[in-house]
Amino acid sequence: MSTVTDGRWFRCLLVLLGAAELLMVAGAAPVLLVVGLVGGIALMAAGVLARPLTVLIALVVIGTVPFAVFAWTAVVPVLLLLTALAVTVPLARRSCSTRAGLRRRRPADLLRHQTSPGPV
Repeated sequence: MSTVTDGRWFRCLLVLLGAAELLMVAGAAPVLLVVGLVGGIALMAAGVLARPLTVLIALVVIGTVPFAVFAWTAVVPVLLLLTALAVTVPLARRSCSTRAGLRRRRPADLLRHQTSPGPV
């Protein structure tokens, strides 16, 4: 169960969604092609590189919203947007809980470990 709730699966899904977006725009009009290329690369970068929560959310929004707006007549780009947002929610929750846990624990634990005497 910990493997499924671990962020790695969700990051893999973001990379796959970015690759799917790149495949969708392969034969599109030039404007949609550029928007889809930037969006697909942004989604793939969100899965691989994004560590802070703000960068992750920004890359997912850049990767999905413009493509869904430009290709609003098709169902798949809108589904891509919704799926990417659904995949990002667990990553955001995990990032917030990890950051909150580090904030709560860090100052007291570091101070306690530095001042505690070693074995005599």
